[in-house]
Amino acid sequence: MKKEKNFCPNCQRSLGTRMSQRTIITDENIISAINEFCDSPPEIFCSECGHELINQAKWKIQTEKEENQNIILDLLDSVIILSSHLPLNWDYTSLSIVTAQTTTGTGVVAEIASGLTDFFGAQSGVFNKKIALGEKSCFSQLKKKTLDLGGNAIIAADIDYSDIGASKGMIMVCMTGTAVKLHNPEIVSKSLQNNLNQLIKAHTRNKYLESIENTAL
Repeated sequence: MKKEKNFCPNCQRSLGTRMSQRTIITDENIISAINEFCDSPPEIFCSECGHELINQAKWKIQTEKEENQNIILDLLDSVIILSSHLPLNWDYTSLSIVTAQTTTGTGVVAEIASGLTDFFGAQSGVFNKKIALGEKSCFSQLKKKTLDLGGNAIIAADIDYSDIGASKGMIMVCMTGTAVKLHNPEIVSKSLQNNLNQLIKAHTRNKYLESIENTAL
């Protein structure tokens, strides 16, 4: 019978003694992650030196995720949103309905207390800014949900506004649309296809990195 090794082939630390509970890492998910994200990873490693390698992999994953997130933010507007139900000459596949909601306080009481000289004009400006922020957030939500579904555009978009709360002190902005996979994005813009390719690549990569974090690290 082959005698089991009592030390780690990588760090040479002892294994399985009374003073140490170190073991050889055999989890395939962890091994795969370390092999992908660590420089010159060893073939065999224990829970002690493996911990150092896992931290190295986590740092590289987080760095890459941040880089991809910057790309996503820069190119998110490449996901087109249209109110039209049948865009002319679009070749697309419908995926699913997508929805988004935001709520924000109107700040009426605060505005009255501040003693503004032009209350109604200033209040109108405050409302407009808050509504615009709500719209922007909803647009981003719809686009991100569309990317999660494998889509790259939204059609049949609709937006609604409502005041909510017992004192009507909150503004709600709601949006709905149909996420689609546009097969001929060049019909909209020659540069759109390249931007969408970069956006989808970064988004897909980040989903993969998140899956590694959740299952292996």
